Amino acid sequence: MKFAVFGVLAGTAGLVAGVWLPAGQAGVVGAAVLALCGGAVARNESALSDRRQERERAAEGLLTKDAHGGLPRVREVQDPVLVGIHPYQHEDGDLPESRWNTPPYIPRDIEADLHAAVESGGFVLLVGESTAGKTRSAFEAVRLLAPDHFLLSPRNRDGISSVLVALRIRRRYLVWLDDLERFLGPGGLTASALGRILESGSTVVATVRTPEYDRFGDHAEAVVDRSDHEVWRDGRDVVRRAKKIRIPRRWSPAERERAQSYRNDRRINRALSASEAFGVAEVLAAGPELLEAWQNAWSPGAHPRGAALVLAAVDVRRAGMHEAVPVSLLERLHEIHLRNRGGSPPAAGGAGGRARMGSAAPGPHGRQHAGRRTGDGTPGLRLLPGHPRPGSGSR
Repeated sequence: MKFAVFGVLAGTAGLVAGVWLPAGQAGVVGAAVLALCGGAVARNESALSDRRQERERAAEGLLTKDAHGGLPRVREVQDPVLVGIHPYQHEDGDLPESRWNTPPYIPRDIEADLHAAVESGGFVLLVGESTAGKTRSAFEAVRLLAPDHFLLSPRNRDGISSVLVALRIRRRYLVWLDDLERFLGPGGLTASALGRILESGSTVVATVRTPEYDRFGDHAEAVVDRSDHEVWRDGRDVVRRAKKIRIPRRWSPAERERAQSYRNDRRINRALSASEAFGVAEVLAAGPELLEAWQNAWSPGAHPRGAALVLAAVDVRRAGMHEAVPVSLLERLHEIHLRNRGGSPPAAGGAGGRARMGSAAPGPHGRQHAGRRTGDGTPGLRLLPGHPRPGSGSR
């Protein structure tokens, strides 16, 4: 199409020249114009190709891309699991706004500080225990405050190079680093790389679990191996540049009060019921993962004994036994579930200590608690398809 337009222009130029010049000269003028137009088209196509390749290189190593394989804006992210938010199970009765397979967002007490930090730009780091709600709070903040920024979310440490490539195209960027420790180190987010990102005017939003954050405290320097010391210092320098927002795992009374408005969402209702013992976000996030781990544990070569112990603990809990029970009782119960699944009974010596999944530290007199994270206390726990209800037909 472009060549046709330029051809028409060249022909028109030849006709106009023919009015003022001899026929031979007019033809030369028309040919020259056509050659110039063709050269312009070639340069234009080359520039477009270069920019397309630049965008594709920038998107390499990134988790989120737009429909054309390029960089998306924050508001275009449709699947929050891609940025690290835990998936949640839908159930009948969930609120319609719980799209994205996530429950409605309940503002936390740190909201004002978090919003101020994101709005002012720079490097924002949310610090908290696992499943405290760091990632969800951070992403809700950037969706609200930076919806038109282009999102750069590297897959891992190697993806930082894709971030640096993207900076060659001048845009407003939001660099997303969920679990910051995954990106630190040589070839990843060094102090130098962070400096380049911030100098470009980009905003960096990251999360980190408390134990990982503590590894870069001054008190940790004494236990760092000499061979790792320079890498550790560089990671510490990165962490020091952040505006830190701490988010607690346990929800405050004010946060739980705000959550009351969403009691008709069954997941939030269950989480609130357990909020005296656990954080609301902790209950919401852990259920599906524990369920999946339990289901996978039945596979041969995995941890079927651990899965059977969990089911035995559920039996005990559903039977109304909330105090410590003898280890010998859990051993007998879990043998029944192993046989029902086609497994062999445990070898001499019992199950104690060999099953990692679902086991707890023995209490006094050889007793063990039927874990508080199993049975009625764990949202989303379901029996395996075709598996008998605990205790049915097995005693």
